[in-house]
Amino acid sequence: MEIISVTFRLGVILAIFGFLWSLIRFGAMLLSGGRMKVWQNYLLKLIKNFFLVQITFLFCYETDSALSLSQSSVVITTIILLIYFVSKLQNSQQKRFMMNQQLRKKLQSNFDIRAEIGLIVLSMLFFVACIYYPTFAENKISFWMKDAIINIEDTPVFGLIFKIVGFFFLFSIFNKIAQSIMMIFSPKQFRNIDGGSSNEGNKKGFDDYEDVSEDE
Repeated sequence: MEIISVTFRLGVILAIFGFLWSLIRFGAMLLSGGRMKVWQNYLLKLIKNFFLVQITFLFCYETDSALSLSQSSVVITTIILLIYFVSKLQNSQQKRFMMNQQLRKKLQSNFDIRAEIGLIVLSMLFFVACIYYPTFAENKISFWMKDAIINIEDTPVFGLIFKIVGFFFLFSIFNKIAQSIMMIFSPKQFRNIDGGSSNEGNKKGFDDYEDVSEDE
């Protein structure tokens, strides 16, 4: 039951953090005149991931909130966080696949698979570093975001909305785990499914690997 409880609470934390970060990103877009260079986009993503790691780690040691993850759940939290980052990358690739050729070419320069994987690796290494050096997660901004997440979760309307999001996150994580297990034990079935989807996409006029990156 602990993994279910931790996954649900982490889902709520990630949802509220995403809401707060969307406001910060909007401000950054205004300051940059509405357009950001590739390196600026990835720098912002790196900062986002680092703050997300810091806040998630702080909730592992939080004791006065319903969103507390507890120190004993650090390993579970690490695994779920990794699944979350990988899922974001997969969703980005799937969206790019669904876009047409012209739009893909227009936005191709904003997406670099090596950079995306590098972000995931750096983020997870930073989370592990925080476990051994907790002071890495402690700064005024991370504490402010943690308190803001707690306050938003405590509000009647917004709290309910983000709890619903947390429920869907819980379902999504366990769905990813189930798919991974099924892929291990029956890889041929998944290859056939992927092949059918690919052929269907080609019939509809889509080219392989057409996708569009998320602006996070």
